[in-house]
Amino acid sequence: MRFLVVLGLVFALGCGATREDNPFRAVGPGLIRIEVDNRNFNDATVFAIIPGGQRRLGIVTGKTAGSFDLQWTRDQDIRLRIQLLAGDSFSTNALYVRQGEILQLTIDPILRRTLLRR
Repeated sequence: MRFLVVLGLVFALGCGATREDNPFRAVGPGLIRIEVDNRNFNDATVFAIIPGGQRRLGIVTGKTAGSFDLQWTRDQDIRLRIQLLAGDSFSTNALYVRQGEILQLTIDPILRRTLLRR
């Protein structure tokens, strides 16, 4: 009986983990993660725009999801630029980002409705 009580307490404590403790969403030190949900039919090449330059993150096929980890050594603004295979492009709103953060990019079928958020 004591074993079941202890097991129940361990389980309850494990369920109370914060986002930072969740191993499926953890981001290592010096990194940020960008999770992309491409709801557009076209493949999208995603670029990170930061002060001083631009970096190609990769491609997310149409109607799929993907994620990218990006080296992030200091707190600063980031914007993302989406270049569709069909030729259209769009730059997102800017967000001030700290190490370890996870950003969500939703690429809408109507490109100008694309949103970057935490």
